[in-house]
Amino acid sequence: MRALIPGRILAVDIRPRRFGYTLFEMPDKVLDCGVSEFRSPQDGILCVTSLAESLEATTIVLRKLDAHSRRNRPRTRRLKHLLWLSARQSSIRVVFVTEKELKARLGDWEVKNKDEMAALLAREFPVLAWKLPRDRKPWQTEQWNMPIFDAAALGLVFITSQPSPDSSPGNEAAGLT
Repeated sequence: MRALIPGRILAVDIRPRRFGYTLFEMPDKVLDCGVSEFRSPQDGILCVTSLAESLEATTIVLRKLDAHSRRNRPRTRRLKHLLWLSARQSSIRVVFVTEKELKARLGDWEVKNKDEMAALLAREFPVLAWKLPRDRKPWQTEQWNMPIFDAAALGLVFITSQPSPDSSPGNEAAGLT
């Protein structure tokens, strides 16, 4: 087995039948990103865990959903739980970023909607720029690549909530489980 590279963070935005991912190498480099489809939660688990292992991720970042969130669906909850169990068996740490933390950080970034968030992330990480979807009109469905940017936002919120290397040890990011 290969040694894991410290600081490889796989941020995953899970939808009912697909997921977007972004792989970060600490502190601020994007190595890979993409969107993948799956048919069942078991297929989704296999996709994410094999992706995490092949990309040598040490941490998986997921969104922790509020009970009344529109994203909080039984299929998504089941997939996250199975992913958490699978990652735990593979000694990969799983952390959650709450929607409250995400919205607070988007407010700090002065971003009003997902299109602005995606554009900001594409400017911050030029590797993502070619995947940037066009701005969507209110009557249009979400672009296929948008989960990549949702995952990138989750990863960036997690990374920026971590103590800097010169901080005292033992300071954990508040609110992450």
